[in-house]
Amino acid sequence: MIFNGDIDGLPSWQLVLCGDKTETWRPEKEGDEFCYDDGDCTITVFRLDKNGNRRMLYQTGKRYSVQPGRGQKGVGTIEIEDITCRSAGRVSEKALAREGFSIYRRDAGTRRERFLAVLKKFYGKNAATMQGYSVRFRLVGIE
Repeated sequence: MIFNGDIDGLPSWQLVLCGDKTETWRPEKEGDEFCYDDGDCTITVFRLDKNGNRRMLYQTGKRYSVQPGRGQKGVGTIEIEDITCRSAGRVSEKALAREGFSIYRRDAGTRRERFLAVLKKFYGKNAATMQGYSVRFRLVGIE
C-alpha cells in the first residue's frame, strides 16, 4: 500500500512505521465493489482493471507492504483489521486521529480541515463529498 503524502509536514509512511498512523482513507473509483463474507467475517474491496477483470484491492486479515511511493521498495508490513465505507466528510474524529492528524494546530486548523486539504491536494475535488474507504491496519513489521 502506497503512503506517499505528507501529514502535518511528515511523510505518511514514517507515521505508519512509528505507529502514529493506523488508518488511511482511499477514494472509491467507478467499478469498485465492497463485499462482506459472513462465513469468514472478511471485508474485501474489489476493483475492475482496465480490461474489466475483477481484482482484489484490500481485504481484512491480509498483509500489505508499506511503500513510500509507487514502485518503491517496501519499508514495512501492515495487516488490515477493518474496512468501512464512508464519505471523506463523515470520517470521525477518532478516525482522523488514527489517520495521523494530531489535535488542533493554530497554524493549520482542525484535524478535519487538514484532512480535507490533503485529500483536495491529492484528488483536486470537493473532498468532503468524495466516497471512499477507511482502511484500519496495524504495523506487523519494519524492513
